[in-house]
Amino acid sequence: MLQVLYKCGLCDLPERRVTVPHRKENEDIRGWMDELTMRLMRDHFDQRPLCKGRQFEYVKIPVTDDETGIGMVPRRKDGN
Repeated sequence: MLQVLYKCGLCDLPERRVTVPHRKENEDIRGWMDELTMRLMRDHFDQRPLCKGRQFEYVKIPVTDDETGIGMVPRRKDGN
């Protein structure tokens, strides 16, 4: 699982941490980002159901190195 941080640009909700599944090796980045967006929107709605914000101030997705894709499990240095 991966920890993603976000903050709403409209309401006073402090930075939130949401746990999401890692992206699979052959999973399309667009599909994974769509799922991530839905999870963040659901979390935001659960915390601030009256907020009318349509975009986040920021979303932080950890990237471990240049060889690992966004949202994927980091590869070990020995290639496994």
